[in-house]
Amino acid sequence: MRKSKREMRILAGVFFFTFAVGLLVFLIAERIEYDAQQRQVQAVTQMYGEQLGHAAQYQARKLQMVTAMLRIEPKEFGWFSRAAEELRDKPDVLSLQLWQNGRLIAGQSADGAVDAERWQQAFSAAREAALHTDEPVLYGPVELRDGSAGFLGIQAVYIYQKDKSVFNVWGLNTILLRASAVLDQVNLEALPRQGLAYRLSSLGTDVTIAEGGTLSGSPVQAKIQAAGTDWILEVTPQNGWLNRSGLAAEAVLAFLAALLLTGMVWQFFQLQYQGEKMRLQATTDPLTNLSNRHILMEELKERCKDKKGHFLVCYMDLDGFKQVNDTHGHEVGDWLIQAAAQRVLDCLKPEDELFRLGGDEFVAILEEEPGSGWKQRLDEVEKQLRSMFIYPEAEEEICIEISVSVGCTIYPQTSRTPEGLLREADQRMFETKERYSTSRR
Repeated sequence: MRKSKREMRILAGVFFFTFAVGLLVFLIAERIEYDAQQRQVQAVTQMYGEQLGHAAQYQARKLQMVTAMLRIEPKEFGWFSRAAEELRDKPDVLSLQLWQNGRLIAGQSADGAVDAERWQQAFSAAREAALHTDEPVLYGPVELRDGSAGFLGIQAVYIYQKDKSVFNVWGLNTILLRASAVLDQVNLEALPRQGLAYRLSSLGTDVTIAEGGTLSGSPVQAKIQAAGTDWILEVTPQNGWLNRSGLAAEAVLAFLAALLLTGMVWQFFQLQYQGEKMRLQATTDPLTNLSNRHILMEELKERCKDKKGHFLVCYMDLDGFKQVNDTHGHEVGDWLIQAAAQRVLDCLKPEDELFRLGGDEFVAILEEEPGSGWKQRLDEVEKQLRSMFIYPEAEEEICIEISVSVGCTIYPQTSRTPEGLLREADQRMFETKERYSTSRR
């Protein structure tokens, strides 16, 4: 009897000790898992928020380039209509306009894309914001006639009067974009496939710009302020955050803590793996597997911080790509982007880097050292891209001819900042494209 009681006391002690330790381990592991989930969602949300800001700033630069040209020679703007037509070849650009004294003096009317009343409301609001800054303002969302969302970009053209003593508004430069011009560069649609719900809205108005899945619980938020935008991105797991309220049920299973701990650790690493996978998906172009704009800006920041050596930033834009999509379809267009990217990579050195910004735009970083032969590499890139492309999957042979416009800047001679290098390369590419278009006419 005594022995039995002693054994019971030992068993009870072992049970309660195991129960206490198991419950403690379970709760600690659960807390680690919950915190890991929080950190991963926060990291993804912040990353996508930064990419949205970069994408908005990139679209605003279309206005900056045109405005800069207007400031140089405001009386000579005959080229503006040609530039407007050129930009309209981009599927997401609906109109480019030049206004003076409330009158449209160059560009195309936006009546076909947006209702007149909505246009006037957006124009008035954007104009008010643009007159308080020298920078472009991206206003929206604006509901388009087809039911989709758009953004109105506007920038005031400031010039000096004849005596150069007063800086006045000469006119307004506007661009109407589909929301996809910004959103497609970020690929928010990847979030639901990763088990995350999201909502992008205009801060203060609660107007939804884009969403996917259903938000649950307390969302992680990232505020986006770029090019006059004031947005907020909210993200939560689609199935909700980990349930931390079922402690009674968990206590029943606490004695299995030794076994469950292995599973919890495995889950912890799985969550880390998923976070890395999501990070990779958010920083890699899914069509070409090249790094995207986010990684490009990080790489340029690191190179500019190093302040050692010289390197080139080469902005490349495929000419005639839109016609390929219109003529042969997007399947052939996607194949052409992949083939063009591979041809560029074949011309570069292993230490060179190639990035895809979206659409038909690429950026290459080349080392500029004595004997590096970067000019020969770029000449070979242009030669290869102007060579015939033959689509292999069609029943009848499809031969495709395109060209490429390239603009290059050198660090540190041209600029010492990532934004400055990219802006100058983009501007020079734009000038090259203009010369090419003029020569063809």
